[in-house]
Amino acid sequence: MQIFSKEIAIEDRLGVHMSMFFMTTFGIQEKGLSIPSPPVNETKLLSMPHFLLTDPMLQSPTATSVNVVWFTLFPGENNYVQYGEKLQQTSECQTTALSRMRRTDGTGIPVYRHEAVLTGLSPLKPTQYRAISATTDEKVHSDIFSCTSSPSKDSDVRILLTSDHQCKPMVPANLQKVLEMVPKIDAVFYAGDCVTNPDSLDDWFGTSSGRSFFPVFQGKGCGRLGDVQYRGASLLQSAPIFCATGNHEIMGRLSKKPISEQAQDAFPIAEAEKQYRQSHDAPPPEEWIRDHTFNTVSFSEIFSLGKRYYATTFGDIRLVVLAATRIGRDAALGIKGKYTESPKDFEDPLSWGYGEFIIESLKKGSPQYLWLEKELQSKEFQSAKYKIVMLHNPIHTLGENQIPAFADPIQHIDRDTTGKITRIWYEYPKNQDFLLNDIDPLFAQFGVQLVYSAHSHIWCRFTSPTGVHYLESSNVGNSYGTVFQGAPVFSPQCTVKGASFEEPNGLSPMTPTVSPLKSSDGVSLPFIASNEITVFSVFDTKNGCVDSYYFDTKQKGNIVLFDKFYLNDQQK
Repeated sequence: MQIFSKEIAIEDRLGVHMSMFFMTTFGIQEKGLSIPSPPVNETKLLSMPHFLLTDPMLQSPTATSVNVVWFTLFPGENNYVQYGEKLQQTSECQTTALSRMRRTDGTGIPVYRHEAVLTGLSPLKPTQYRAISATTDEKVHSDIFSCTSSPSKDSDVRILLTSDHQCKPMVPANLQKVLEMVPKIDAVFYAGDCVTNPDSLDDWFGTSSGRSFFPVFQGKGCGRLGDVQYRGASLLQSAPIFCATGNHEIMGRLSKKPISEQAQDAFPIAEAEKQYRQSHDAPPPEEWIRDHTFNTVSFSEIFSLGKRYYATTFGDIRLVVLAATRIGRDAALGIKGKYTESPKDFEDPLSWGYGEFIIESLKKGSPQYLWLEKELQSKEFQSAKYKIVMLHNPIHTLGENQIPAFADPIQHIDRDTTGKITRIWYEYPKNQDFLLNDIDPLFAQFGVQLVYSAHSHIWCRFTSPTGVHYLESSNVGNSYGTVFQGAPVFSPQCTVKGASFEEPNGLSPMTPTVSPLKSSDGVSLPFIASNEITVFSVFDTKNGCVDSYYFDTKQKGNIVLFDKFYLNDQQK
């Protein structure tokens, strides 16, 4: 396993320990040679030399404070942060165990989360800090980093807009190029899909590919493209991250199935409640619902975001984060997918997937809709210089992955003359698309300037007649393609339909303003959907500008600024 090798150690002592741990405990994969992982037990873990599983990351900044979070494989008897001038101040922390974290093969491993609140901070003067976890016998600590409280109004900040990393091939190169182009990032707005399997320790903290979430976001990754090795970038140690819930933050029903199968085994709450009431007089307990439907337990425990939707102020920005996603299923027909059920499951409703059902309703009148309507009218939102909404599933997009409409799936069951089921299929009426019909009108009504989304692993953007900008910027090496790139779009009737530039919910895509990529016949393309070209976007509040860059990993050339637009019309 290369990810925590000595040459990319968090610090010398720590790097040796992490290499030792992952090589002896998880197995090693080097130059095509794979050695199986030995069994893991907690006694062995606790007897090994201790180390921090991650560098600290910043969370929940306020006007005078910020939270510092880090992870270990041992609980520690004393976990705290030293900070301030000469590190003379100390903040004790709260330690909790991640309740569902395990290896991809299902082996449970204790992971401990430590969170300390640093108070008395300034938004203008950086404060040094380091995280420490100690036992009776030893003390391990991070390097020294710097942090600030939330920026004050009129502060100039730069925000990285990114998403859908999922340990994909171009993530280390993508993040490394971010800091090469923009040396100081003040916050990360992450539009969902951090990892592939949200209960997987490998996905979050260490995989044989070297592209797991925390290492690449903290400059400790190891991803090779051709003959060039990339490490990611040291970002989360000094820039707080704000995340949206994506479909890959969702785990399915609790079971002994392999973790990848369990991640795909989500079940609708309403259907589970029906099953429960067949043998119970009272409604099911909340814990029962969580274990028998779907959950975001690991994601919530890692980031402590509270509700799946929330709002926060960061300098001149009011950021509204929606829980706008649905269960991700394959578009192929004749399987437990977005359009059909598998014939082998026809007589077993507990095995049905019920299509790509929505995890948190945004329908007009729903709790999330009412919360959003109230937030958009609030003083905090209306007085903000920059009004941004972030969500995982886009409203306007060229991405094939967003098809069909964002509607509750309508189930159809076809039977033969004897009553035997011959097909179970789902449709998603466009006139019931909640994002397009219920949520989108609120953005124009209340002055939203930027809607940032993800999900299809492409770059594209749109501007409405009322001036709302829609940006999707999530290309790191597993693009699903666009609706007019030749990717087939299947309906339940097995027909294939094409698409045009004008189809994405009534808006035409914007051609990049600086240096668009071109088709083979010289036409400027309004998208980037490539597994060789990686993209990132940065919002600069100094001039209200969103810059998008691409880097061709095959050519190893310069980073190219290919698009620029402004959130305030007068700054064009």
